[in-house]
Amino acid sequence: MFPGGADHRDLYLIAAGILLGVLLGPAVLGRFNPQAYDTMFVGSGDVPGKIEAFDAGAQVRMDNLRSTGVTESAFDELRQSIAMERVPLLHLLEQNRQKHRAALWARAATLVMALVIVMVIESVTDPAANRLRTRLATLRYALIAVWVALMLAQPEMLHGVSPVFLGLLVVAALVVGLAPLGGRFHTQART
Repeated sequence: MFPGGADHRDLYLIAAGILLGVLLGPAVLGRFNPQAYDTMFVGSGDVPGKIEAFDAGAQVRMDNLRSTGVTESAFDELRQSIAMERVPLLHLLEQNRQKHRAALWARAATLVMALVIVMVIESVTDPAANRLRTRLATLRYALIAVWVALMLAQPEMLHGVSPVFLGLLVVAALVVGLAPLGGRFHTQART
C-alpha cells in the first residue's frame, strides 16, 4: 500500500461496482424482475399496462368487427383508427422514459461532481496525514464504483461512447501521468 494512497483493496470496490452493475442490469435484474428494472432504470411507469389494456380492447373491437363480415377496407379503417388512438400512449411512454433518463444522467453527474470534490480535498490534505488520505482514496474508489454500477445497469447511457476516443483518452492520460517532468519542477516540488 502506498502511504496515504489507494491499495489493491480499493480495486475491489471497482470490481464490486462492476458486479453490482451487471446484477442490476438488463441481463440479470431485467430478465428476472423486469418491473423492478423498469422502475429503477427505464422509467416507463404505468404506461405499458395502459398500452396492454388498450391493445386488448383494440383486439376485441377488431374481432367484433370482423365477425360482422365487413369488407377488408372497413377493417383497415378500424385498424388505422386504432393505430392513431394508440399514438398518445406511445408518446407518453417515451416522455416518461426521457424524463427518467435525464434523472439518471443527473445522478451520474452528481457522482462525478462528488468525485471531483473528494479529489480536491485529497490533493490539499497534508501528505503526512496518511490515514485521512487513505480514507479519501477509498472514498474516491467507492464513488467511481457507484458510477460504474450505474453505467452498467443502464447500458443505454453508454450508447454514444466511442471506443476509439476512450482508447485515445486512456493513452493520453497514461502519457501525461507517466511522462517525466522537468528537473526544475521536481526541485520546486521537494522544497
